[in-house]
This record gives sequence, structure tokens and C-alpha cells, in this order.
Amino acid sequence: MYKSAFVPYLAPKNASLAFALCFVGIWWAILEPLRRKGILLKV
Repeated sequence: MYKSAFVPYLAPKNASLAFALCFVGIWWAILEPLRRKGILLKV
């Protein structure tokens, strides 16, 4: 996904940053509704 979605459009450093932000955003979108319902995943 990194090479096909970010590298062709951005410089390598910016592509890496954009990928990291999207990765965190996706996990936040998955886990935030669970947190609101009181479902916590503990490691």
C-alpha cells in the first residue's frame, strides 16, 4: 500500500509521514468506537 498509494505522489519523507498518519488514523477509527462502549483491549 505504501509504494502504490503514497510514493508515486509524494517525496519519500512525506510519503512515509503520510503512511504513518494514515496507519494511526485507521487504528484510531477502529478502536475509538470500542472505547466509547467501554470495550478496552489490554495487552
